[in-house]
Amino acid sequence: MNQVERPDDQRAGPLRGLRVVDVTDEPDALLASTFLADLGADVIMIEPRPEGHRARRVGPMKGPVSLLWKVTGRNKRSVGYDLAPAPEADWLHQLLGRADVLIGEPTFRIAGDGDTSLAKLSARHRHLVVLSTSPFGAAGPLVGRPGSGRVAEAFGGQTFAAGDPERSPLHAGLPIGAATASMFGALGVLAAVLERDRHRDDTGQFIDLAGYETVLRGMEFLPIFFQQIGFRNERSGIGSSYQVPVATWRTADEKWVTFTGNTNDVVHRLYRAMGRPDLIDDPRFATNDARVAHRGIVEATMSEWAGSLARAELEEVCRQHHVPVGSVLSMEDLFKEPNYLERQTIAEVADTELGLCRVPAVVPRFSRTPGRLDHLG
Repeated sequence: MNQVERPDDQRAGPLRGLRVVDVTDEPDALLASTFLADLGADVIMIEPRPEGHRARRVGPMKGPVSLLWKVTGRNKRSVGYDLAPAPEADWLHQLLGRADVLIGEPTFRIAGDGDTSLAKLSARHRHLVVLSTSPFGAAGPLVGRPGSGRVAEAFGGQTFAAGDPERSPLHAGLPIGAATASMFGALGVLAAVLERDRHRDDTGQFIDLAGYETVLRGMEFLPIFFQQIGFRNERSGIGSSYQVPVATWRTADEKWVTFTGNTNDVVHRLYRAMGRPDLIDDPRFATNDARVAHRGIVEATMSEWAGSLARAELEEVCRQHHVPVGSVLSMEDLFKEPNYLERQTIAEVADTELGLCRVPAVVPRFSRTPGRLDHLG
């Protein structure tokens, strides 16, 4: 594995000076420390020799190189350890003594050393903020049960609501659950570090992050919908079971746009953009409850209108009426999209194995202490 030699004083970003040790094993759990590294934290990956982290072997591959690892391992350093024979863990304790944050799964331990479980490391190194991340959490009947980001999506209720009503539930084509958990994990780490440093008592805390709970939190209001009015968020195809219209529309030039009518005033502005202000007073179209009840005719009316215009025409008329509509971009589209190009949303970075690579830029952007993409994994 590559050992990246990079003194901490060369890091850039608002988290410069924060040292994070990452012992996660699941590829889905790596993004939390990646987000922190993008903003300047000194992230040290602990990887078993000689193979390195499992994510280094997750496809798609270009030759022997994992493209996934190039992104999730970016801006991090690596330290290798031998799995057999069982090593002494003094090196780990020394490293943690100089760290601020430890990230891992609740089942973590170095083979042959019972004192390296995440909970025991947290108790021994009381200054540490310890993030325990797993699909089901560090407490409860499912502790230690194997899982993944998509398992968390399903257990959190998201998968049940996705897809056509007559077909099986669907996962998104991307690891949304893993990314959501990682963002909550990074947020939790920063909140705990702030709390520790604000009180100046050098006492960290243990953060129990269950991936399925972050999925449910992202679904926001659906639990209270069910508890208060018995509403079940059933599968409803490309739209929403509780808001109409929420749809993607094909335009006259065979492209796609998306629209969400989350309030009546937005939908009424759309009617005016369509040249159909009469729909504002039509009892089938006037309110969200009415539109849900008459979903078929509402969606057909709007789809027919969208299909009569080229995408650029539709977007312009919606802009004039302050209607939020957006292009559905393919990867090929976004590599040419002017907004991406001007903002450098896709960053270019030179890699010793692959040459010039294009990957997502650091997010968000800070005015005074911007993060920086130093290298890939």
